[in-house]
Amino acid sequence: MKVLIINPPLTAKEQARDFEAAVNVLPPLGIAYIAAVLEKDKFDVTVIDSIPTKTSHSEIRSLIEKEKPEMIGIAATILQVESANLIAKNAKEVSPKSVIVIGGPHVATMPERVLKESQFYELGVTGEAEYTFREIARKIRKKDFNFKDVQGCYSKGSKGKIYFGGIRPYIANLNELPFPARHLLPPLELYNPSPITYKKFPVGTMMSSRGCPAQCTFCDRSVFGNWTRQRDPINVVDEMQELVEVYGAKEIKFYDDTFTINPKRVLQICDEIKKRKLNVTWSCLTRVSNVNKEILEAMHSSGCWHVLYGIENGNQHMLDYIKKGTNLNQIRDAVRWAKEAGLNVRGSFICGLPGETKETIENTVKFALGLGLDEANFYTLVLYPGNELYHMLKKEGKIRHENYKDYNPLAYDDNAVLAYVPEGMEEKELKSIIKKAHRRFYFRPAYIARQVMQIRSKEDVKRYWYAAKALFKLNYASG
Repeated sequence: MKVLIINPPLTAKEQARDFEAAVNVLPPLGIAYIAAVLEKDKFDVTVIDSIPTKTSHSEIRSLIEKEKPEMIGIAATILQVESANLIAKNAKEVSPKSVIVIGGPHVATMPERVLKESQFYELGVTGEAEYTFREIARKIRKKDFNFKDVQGCYSKGSKGKIYFGGIRPYIANLNELPFPARHLLPPLELYNPSPITYKKFPVGTMMSSRGCPAQCTFCDRSVFGNWTRQRDPINVVDEMQELVEVYGAKEIKFYDDTFTINPKRVLQICDEIKKRKLNVTWSCLTRVSNVNKEILEAMHSSGCWHVLYGIENGNQHMLDYIKKGTNLNQIRDAVRWAKEAGLNVRGSFICGLPGETKETIENTVKFALGLGLDEANFYTLVLYPGNELYHMLKKEGKIRHENYKDYNPLAYDDNAVLAYVPEGMEEKELKSIIKKAHRRFYFRPAYIARQVMQIRSKEDVKRYWYAAKALFKLNYASG
């Protein structure tokens, strides 16, 4: 049985709205995991990753018309919704018997709305999707088209009624999953990571754990949840070795919510990397409350060069408000320890939380400037249906716009609409403040001099040049 899985192209409008998505193009792990599970179950799987291959809607339509796959899975972020809808429409026109399934983080946050807004999707998948997709595919193979009881699946009934098969339990043992089916993806060389987020090219992606126990009120936990499940260190390094030796990766980005959630496991992973003498650099995301000097030094000695901290704010009362569970001293220590260990450090910040003022945002910017970070990102608040802040602001009638197609947390696009702006502030004003924050951070003479001093290769020159051009264009445009 033929299964086609598609990562939709970004339209010109979508690329203009989300610069980061357009330039930070990396292998899609979710699709690759689903494909691997289906292949293991003897399905004939094809993957189209449209963005790096620049595959057009007409080309996708032609392939569907030729192959007539029994099942079509489409993965969509908020910014790919319109593109996904067009693929589904075209698919039904040329292959009406294909069962079309929509999945991805966007669907996980508002599944019923997604199915109601498009007549072309039969099913919507939420949560961890591997085994849900497999169960759907098995049913289609047996010509059983009753999906009402499939856990993790929303299905359409007669007269537009939508059924939910119940919550699918999280995968307890991640070691049982096959490695992502990277052989079905384009070569790593076609992907385009953001210039200042990698050191060596090409770049592969991995996840060594799923879930995050933190209670941050702004976060979307609709896919992996709060229960942290961790892969065995040997299993993790086995995949790293495959990425390097089979697919040619020179760097690996770990996308765990909190890579260092288990200090003992991190040290074991680092030891195993060194034991095998893997020639690869790597980076990860984590929390300032889950690091110490020993871990950071071990990470650096095993090839880690970059760590991203979700710092969020420079005001303690705002950190408490969003239930971040960290304090300003922890942040200072975590950044200092990482720098002392030889790591590059990026911090992410949210500007415009409920209760914020121009003064509190200024405190955050000054805090970021004083930390000694190598990079910083200042975002607006994005409200994901299902998270605590969304429900609170919805109840209070303070969500000013719910057309998710116009959302853009980077606030670079003057036409993007913000779902929430703090009282006493205008949308245009908040966008301008965030742009100025980036300018203040990246265009300091001392900062520029420090970056120049870190240049070690022609690749470094190219990366910094592209990054500088992008930053200038985005942060000096209209404010």
